[in-house]
Amino acid sequence: MDALLENGIPFGLLEHTNDGWCRDYMPIQVAEDRYISYRYFPDYLNNEKDRSRVTNPRKQLEALGIEPVETDIIMDGGNVIKCADHVIMTEKVFWENRETYSQAKLVAELERLFQCELIFLPWDRHEKYGHADGIVRYAGGQTVLMTNYADFDPRMAEIFQERLARAFDVKVLAYDAKRVHPYSWAYINFLQTARVILVPAFGIAEDAQALRQIALCFPEYKGCVHPIRVNSYVKEGGALNCVTWNILDPQATEGEWGKIERQIQEKGLKTMTGASLDEWMDIVDGRLTPEEEVLFAESGEKLKAYGLECVRKRMESDNQT
Repeated sequence: MDALLENGIPFGLLEHTNDGWCRDYMPIQVAEDRYISYRYFPDYLNNEKDRSRVTNPRKQLEALGIEPVETDIIMDGGNVIKCADHVIMTEKVFWENRETYSQAKLVAELERLFQCELIFLPWDRHEKYGHADGIVRYAGGQTVLMTNYADFDPRMAEIFQERLARAFDVKVLAYDAKRVHPYSWAYINFLQTARVILVPAFGIAEDAQALRQIALCFPEYKGCVHPIRVNSYVKEGGALNCVTWNILDPQATEGEWGKIERQIQEKGLKTMTGASLDEWMDIVDGRLTPEEEVLFAESGEKLKAYGLECVRKRMESDNQT
């Protein structure tokens, strides 16, 4: 939560839920004001022990004021990787809907709902969830980033790459380690927001290697790719993308960072006779406390939200005196 606060990312806790794997049951946003709500009833929860964990998101969506497009297709949100003009899924969606949809009919309906072309990866039957977000992520443009699947199943990884390469430039995470760590697949399950990427970490040497490779794939996030320890999550089969649900909210895109930046610009224009924000920050830098100076030195260009708040409070205090 600290990383989100420091970067001015608004967030909250979902209510009316039966478990924490919210990516799987919350709707998929396909446009600014268009959400697809599906039937969440995965086979791995269809048993007496786990059936109570199935969440119907309707109450939460009503509380959020979201009216989704509904479909009877059974799927998990974790099995949907939305790209600019494609959606990537595993073929488990065929298995879960085999009694109600032919493959051709299901593909046609999914393309209608998502309004784009689909790419299907084979379902690795050794992995019961069949989620695409444990395999690949969209990295912008025509690029996708794939996890180190070859360390676990070289043949399956080869098929994944071949299918993805039909539409994308495929970059693959790789680690210099004596032994393959069983958690190393999970680095791909990072949380991406508008201004920060949070990468799973486990306190092992591969953490830094994953962080560096992911940062290189997202150069626009320079200085804003951070590790978050998630050992307890990955033991249950998921990581950061699995336990979060993020959307584009036009009314919230400015965030706390944007609000503070705007306030600083407004105050700077009044007090510094038209100086730009960067120029004004240079001028005001001499008025920071030692603690604030350290904060600025460590934060980087996109991590100034809290520092700017300190400056804003200092200005208000100075104006009052």
